[in-house]
Amino acid sequence: MGILSKLAGFLSIENSHAQQICIKNLEPIDLEQENDDIFKYIYAHDKLKLIFNNAIASNEAIHILLTGASGTSKTLFLEAINENVANCSFITSNSTGAGILYKLYSNPNIEYLLIDELEKIPKDELAVLLTLMESGKLIVTKKTMMCNRQQNVKIFATCNKVEKLSQEMRSRFLKFYLKDYSLEEFNMIAINIVTNRFNKTEEFAQKLAQAVWYQLNSKDIRDVIKVARLARNESDIDMIIEAIQEYGKDEE
Repeated sequence: MGILSKLAGFLSIENSHAQQICIKNLEPIDLEQENDDIFKYIYAHDKLKLIFNNAIASNEAIHILLTGASGTSKTLFLEAINENVANCSFITSNSTGAGILYKLYSNPNIEYLLIDELEKIPKDELAVLLTLMESGKLIVTKKTMMCNRQQNVKIFATCNKVEKLSQEMRSRFLKFYLKDYSLEEFNMIAINIVTNRFNKTEEFAQKLAQAVWYQLNSKDIRDVIKVARLARNESDIDMIIEAIQEYGKDEE
């Protein structure tokens, strides 16, 4: 049975304060048989894939932090784990949702806490995470939440600006820095994602990768994914790229 067919449920938590959390209750997967499928949309990074696979399979609490420029596949690792591994909580800072503390407090079965852009998480929640990572205990002392219990959680996180994290927090993680892509790497990653994830031809994927790299002057693979979701054919690529150039506005 493939991984996708093993999805048993999906719970999306309503908005609360600057985070989005999704809980997936899946059947545990057989890592021996299905490791290759977990990261099938991520090109290269074979050593990182093996490290994540080992961390998932381990009985020890292992925490991994991916750093580096935006658009270097850091978030793709978290998304792949969230989609394919049981008992995950995925937290992103660009949406709102129930806080980390509440989710850990109300869901003792969480085994993997996946945090995108760790540096944007509120300091009070980071303090609780520090204790959790160091002692394996969830200690919360709030009026509405009182907790002191053992909770073995593995934390896999990304960070664009690692200097914003305290040295104490950084020291709790096994850290890996993902470098910017070369043009050749960017092309290969785009082809892998667009052909497999969106069922497009290699010619379509190559044209899209070249357009994003040269016309949008972007090394962010997420820009490839955005256009791939909209474009029905190669002509659409030209139209969408032109629209982005015409109507787009640089962020200040």
